[in-house]
Amino acid sequence: MHQSTTVLLCVLLPTLLSCDPGYRLPPVGWTCSASGLWSSDFPNFHLDYVEAGGLIGESWLHLKYQMIRNRRAFRLDSAALTTSVGPFRPDETFRPQPIPSGGGAFQVWWEFGRDQPAFHVLHDTSQVTLYFSSKSGGEQVSIRYVWNTDTDGRCRPAA
Repeated sequence: MHQSTTVLLCVLLPTLLSCDPGYRLPPVGWTCSASGLWSSDFPNFHLDYVEAGGLIGESWLHLKYQMIRNRRAFRLDSAALTTSVGPFRPDETFRPQPIPSGGGAFQVWWEFGRDQPAFHVLHDTSQVTLYFSSKSGGEQVSIRYVWNTDTDGRCRPAA
């Protein structure tokens, strides 16, 4: 029995150590919709938080959102990420993104540098600020995130 237990531990231990830790970056105050996405209503539109990338073993962050129920066209002009490590601007490939009336997807990437893995930059509380414009003027949306606090895991995105 002792030998079979040792063999079982030797087989299972590497598997357990390599498991995905299930890092999450849930937005504070948003609700988990029936579709399984984090969602929030704003005065002129609704946002779904569709995708998060770069949370595991990377030095970048990619966030993707879906705007719906917007009666007018918007344009994402810029975005900012603020963490306890410091402020970050989108990576150099960022370009303004048009969002037609009725809705559309948009995304933002941030690069932290090789010496700053995403889990270090985002390990506590972070805030994303999205800057939109439309023919009626500008709008700013601030979204606060808390690292790895979505314990039930039923809502996406999760890395």
